Amino acid sequence: MANTHTRNTGERKCESVQRCIVVANLSVFNLVNKRKRKRERKEGRKKEKKEKDYFVRKLLNKEGRQSRTKALKIQCLVTPCVLQHRCWCATLKKQCTKKNKEEAAECAELLAKRMKEAKDKHQEQTVKRCRLSSLTASNF
Repeated sequence: MANTHTRNTGERKCESVQRCIVVANLSVFNLVNKRKRKRERKEGRKKEKKEKDYFVRKLLNKEGRQSRTKALKIQCLVTPCVLQHRCWCATLKKQCTKKNKEEAAECAELLAKRMKEAKDKHQEQTVKRCRLSSLTASNF
């Protein structure tokens, strides 16, 4: 952000580090520069292991039940469902732009046709006026 540009009320600061949960029981921080990760985020994770595997899991033992573990929720997790949604949004955007281009071409064609008609009509009227003026001038 330049010195001349100030933030509006409610406008958030642009962060260059990927959002993550910072808690005392985390074993590893996975801080990655957002700009480097943009391509990976678009196509999905290439790594075999997920970030969830590195989290310290909390044991929950209750009497009469099996023991289970619980991990913290990951915020920006790229799943196949998320990728599918992104792809769908991209195709929708492409369809809209294609449709808009076609409509704009049709509109331009119609406008050109009407302009040509108006020009021809105007030309005919000027020729008619010139004839009338020359006829009246020759009669005197």
